[in-house]
Amino acid sequence: MTFDLVAFAREAVAVSTPAQLLTLARDAAAAVCTGPVFAAHLSPDWQWEHALLACPAASGAPAAAAVRPALSAVHRQLSLAPRTLYLQRAPDTEALFMALCPDGQVLCAVPMCDRDGAPTGSLVVDEAALRGNAETLRSLEAIAAISGTSLQAAWQHAGARRDQERLQLLSETTNDSFWDLDVASGEMWWGGKLDHVLGTQPRMSKRVDWRHARIHPEDADRVVSSFDAALRSQASSWNAPYRLPGFSGQDIHVREHAYFLRDAAGVAYRAIGTIRDVSALKELLLRERAARAQAEQASLVKDQFLAMLGHELRNPLAPIVTVITLLELRSAGPDKHLQILRRQTEHLVRLVDDLMDVARISTGKVELTKVRTLVEPLLQRAAEMSQPLSSSAGTIWTSTCPRMWRSTPTSRA
Repeated sequence: MTFDLVAFAREAVAVSTPAQLLTLARDAAAAVCTGPVFAAHLSPDWQWEHALLACPAASGAPAAAAVRPALSAVHRQLSLAPRTLYLQRAPDTEALFMALCPDGQVLCAVPMCDRDGAPTGSLVVDEAALRGNAETLRSLEAIAAISGTSLQAAWQHAGARRDQERLQLLSETTNDSFWDLDVASGEMWWGGKLDHVLGTQPRMSKRVDWRHARIHPEDADRVVSSFDAALRSQASSWNAPYRLPGFSGQDIHVREHAYFLRDAAGVAYRAIGTIRDVSALKELLLRERAARAQAEQASLVKDQFLAMLGHELRNPLAPIVTVITLLELRSAGPDKHLQILRRQTEHLVRLVDDLMDVARISTGKVELTKVRTLVEPLLQRAAEMSQPLSSSAGTIWTSTCPRMWRSTPTSRA
């Protein structure tokens, strides 16, 4: 029987998945042989545990669990010499025959190779099914050759479809707009929330200048020139913030990121990027800046008020201190009441000075210096301040303090 290889090649081109293509190759090989045919193919970067198998559909065919290790053994031998292989039944191949052809004596394995000539699969048939016909063997080898290259292309197309589906699913689960640019043709695929950002439908192929035309006129030259410069350079990525005219007349603030794929010469042939609406973040940033400015203004007003209050309190303190000094001069001797009045007035003066220092601190005009101070007066003032509470509770306490000095920081404007 003459096999129509042209018709088989047309059918192989029309098949969309590697599994369907492998089944088509198995059925075509079975059509030129009189016995069952096993087909196996290993996709790139896969292990044999996940290789595609196409076993005979006849009832009583060996289970895939037994066939897989047998075809894996055949593939290992074909990898050493990628040409048609004949396996004789022997003690070391008995398990292989029991899995594939229990009644056979010789197995014929035809390799399926990729474009580089590396074996990626095989068609295995009982040698008796070839009936010693050289034309049948040539047809089987032609089927394997067409299937090998077609399967390589099918895996590549399947990977591209898988990547495209992932990109589409990812674009639908985020608020970003995705794009994929073919640099040579200038075609750009869009996806994601493109209708929200640019006002059109997603998953549309458009020219790259279609995007440029939608950038705010004040930002267009800056964004386009920086993107083109990054594309021509050796940069691996690019990003820029800019504005887009919104639907309601209000500008939309976005940030765009791009990643460039380059060949061995460093020339970019593809770019993938995202456009993210950052209007909400921009508004939050403006609000934060406004709130910070208001807080700084309020702090300035507070400092000015404290400075004014300190000056207003200092004015009446000056005559009070003068009067106390005059009373001390007229006193015949130490007056305990005047001493208390003097200490409390000095304490009030220090409080006013501290109040004025608050305003000076914000402007960096305060300098701290250390002076020697007696500890005894500090304890006496503390006792005087607590005396009313102690007297009301009926508590009497005394203290003995040696004459000691300590360093006390004071402020000086």
